[in-house]
Amino acid sequence: MPATRPSSPGEGTRLVAAHPALLRRADSIWARAERTRDELYDALLDACAAEGFDALVIKSPPYLQPTWVKFECWVPREDRLITERGAAVITIVPKEFHQFEFEYQLQLTDRGRPAKLYPPLRQFDATHATQLVRYMLRRAPMPSYESLELRRVPWQIWKPRNQVTALRTDWSEPIAMMTLVVGFSLILYRGFGFLLIAGGAIALVILRRRGVVVRSSGKPETEPRNLHRVDSWQTVISGLGDDSELLLVRLMEVLKHPPTAGFASRVERVWSFGLDGKIEREQIVITLGRGILFCQIQPYDKELYIGWDAHLNSGQWIEQTLQKGFDTQTERLTAVNTVVPGWQGLTPFDITDVSTLIEWTHAKLVQLVKRLMEERKIDQEVDFHILRGERQGLTKDEAPPDADAGGMRNIARTLGRKLQRTG
Repeated sequence: MPATRPSSPGEGTRLVAAHPALLRRADSIWARAERTRDELYDALLDACAAEGFDALVIKSPPYLQPTWVKFECWVPREDRLITERGAAVITIVPKEFHQFEFEYQLQLTDRGRPAKLYPPLRQFDATHATQLVRYMLRRAPMPSYESLELRRVPWQIWKPRNQVTALRTDWSEPIAMMTLVVGFSLILYRGFGFLLIAGGAIALVILRRRGVVVRSSGKPETEPRNLHRVDSWQTVISGLGDDSELLLVRLMEVLKHPPTAGFASRVERVWSFGLDGKIEREQIVITLGRGILFCQIQPYDKELYIGWDAHLNSGQWIEQTLQKGFDTQTERLTAVNTVVPGWQGLTPFDITDVSTLIEWTHAKLVQLVKRLMEERKIDQEVDFHILRGERQGLTKDEAPPDADAGGMRNIARTLGRKLQRTG
């Protein structure tokens, strides 16, 4: 008898979502980590202003995890050529389903001494940030964060342990294993020893056949970034510098009406190091699938820079099991999963997506630029040809250089780079 497809649900029936994909959530712990980063960033700036200093305060770029904030100052002494130098990096490490949802890692360099990495801290708020700034600016003694430290080794019983609170321990398998061990140790007592071994083995088989449900809090709305540059375009038009805001408004209005579902756009504020400090600017970010296009419209007096660069993102949220036990709410055997930044190989469909994103956005931008030039009666030859990048090899199934690096090792390496002198 030939197989038949299940009948379709009746009209008005809602299908239950059962795709093997994590639910995207705007209130994920990663989004909260970015908000916490922004609060610390503002607290450091406010503390500097309160002390009458203009120091360097920077924060991690959008969607880079784990997030961090850096403070660096060169405090002048006799004159500006004699300075006491110091820097601090606060890294916010999300800990889903734990008693403390964030662990704060503080690394300090102070007047040429070796960098000091504090034990993980359970809290670091605006008050602690102010204390740190006052010390770095030589306005207060060095603060002690010992009361905030989390337990690193079992014998530090006076410090809290950041443990998973969503589950209670499943002692069944450890007890069965202990029964086996005791049985083997009593093997000389024949009957009793063999009985324990048999009982422990049977119990293990039964226990390991139990069904397990998975509890997850989903994943952020946006993937972590591991970018591969594809194409770019840029030009400078004389006489349009005063119209940068007008061009930006018109482009944002066009982006409100994308050609197909999946297009998204937003404005991001980013920073970079200039010759004498931090430079902050805004850019438009347009996405389709795993394609990302960054568009910059920047005035230089009467000159207007317009450009974009497009990338493919191989960043991907990867599930990781934290612990297995009995859920404290449902009492079911549960595996608690979180997500960590990872990567996934690119496909030809991703190249098609980014090509569509590039061609549509560039065509709209060219129309807007030509229209504005006509309105301002600017006669200038502009090369609108896209600078094509290399697409060969983008779909090779190869991990990025640091894809296999452990989380703490990766964080330590990143901190080392962030604590390098920026002057």
